[in-house]
Amino acid sequence: MIAVSALPTYTYCPRKFYLQYVLEIKPIEVDRMVKGEIKHKVFDQINRIEEEIVKRIVPENLKEVGMIYKQEYYKALMNTIEQKESTILKVGIDKKELLEETWKRLMQEAELRAKNIVNFAEQCNMYSKDLWEHLTPKYITELSVMSTKLKLRGRIDRVEVEDEKYTPIEIKTGRMPVNGMWPGDKMQLGAYILLLKQKYKAEHGYLEYTEYGARKKLEMDDRLQEEITDLTEEVHDTIKSRHLPKRCDERRCTNCNMKENCETIEDDYINEEEQGPYL
Repeated sequence: MIAVSALPTYTYCPRKFYLQYVLEIKPIEVDRMVKGEIKHKVFDQINRIEEEIVKRIVPENLKEVGMIYKQEYYKALMNTIEQKESTILKVGIDKKELLEETWKRLMQEAELRAKNIVNFAEQCNMYSKDLWEHLTPKYITELSVMSTKLKLRGRIDRVEVEDEKYTPIEIKTGRMPVNGMWPGDKMQLGAYILLLKQKYKAEHGYLEYTEYGARKKLEMDDRLQEEITDLTEEVHDTIKSRHLPKRCDERRCTNCNMKENCETIEDDYINEEEQGPYL
């Protein structure tokens, strides 16, 4: 089975996919990747403890919900930075600047979540356990899904459950396209919708761009399903062939974190090809 998270890499550059997922060459960790991973882990930690936070909300502390969320976000951020300290130092990121930059974005998210929950509690007059049980939508974090039929497996960042409908939400911390979605992101989210459809009611999903506070909706249809199926087969064929794909558009190579590996492996491949198939 193919990991759904690998589809964007293949869509962007089949050669990079081959190096990373077939030859298992680890990409060089760069500034942008590390910052994105830190934000991703913070969101994950908050999603995991949100039930506990909501059950602590009572009329007496309703005005403090915003502060409670900010405290939990800050705690999660500091914990994540501590866990990733060696990597942060390795890539030369200034910890103070990282903290200030990341906290600015996380504080906005904390305020938004708190505001939504407070509004729900006041409108429905529900608190503590009742608030959590009736709060809609609810979220499932890091939901593992797989299908032998689709030949795919994955772990969805967040799944929104409302009225028995399961909606995958893929969190993106990078740049957002002006129009539409990046092709790889579209294939990844679409694959998650198809995987959920194997067991639940799932019709659409969202890409959530945390840097922009924006969501983009993706509807599943026959055409998209066919595109994902064809892409999955192409990826499987690439793996089975054990043949190094050609280099892609060189404009994409400039900032690629596997550029050096790619150039080195090409020399080795040329030498090996003279003797026989590349393995």
